[in-house]
Amino acid sequence: MAAFRSTATRNLGQSVTVIHTAATGTVVIGLSASNIYGSELPIDVSHKRGSNVTRILQQFRVGPGQTEELMRGNKIVLEAGDQLVASTALANGFDILVSVLEGV
Repeated sequence: MAAFRSTATRNLGQSVTVIHTAATGTVVIGLSASNIYGSELPIDVSHKRGSNVTRILQQFRVGPGQTEELMRGNKIVLEAGDQLVASTALANGFDILVSVLEGV
């Protein structure tokens, strides 16, 4: 049965970090990034399937203290094992929330 879920990642930094891994067929319905750093920062978000990495956002800039909905009405379909990964320019730059519908 399909279920809504969310995955939170705190203090995203320079290392490429897995922000969501699909356990089954999944539709990403939201991806919010909150800049918790004191100045504007870029964020990169990619889709990873095995060794293949596809960029979704590259160097998307978010102002200090701002939260951006990165999906902006779009949807991404993930297969079991697919990952969303993200990074930014400095340590402890963003908090991320991924909202999904799993089991579709």
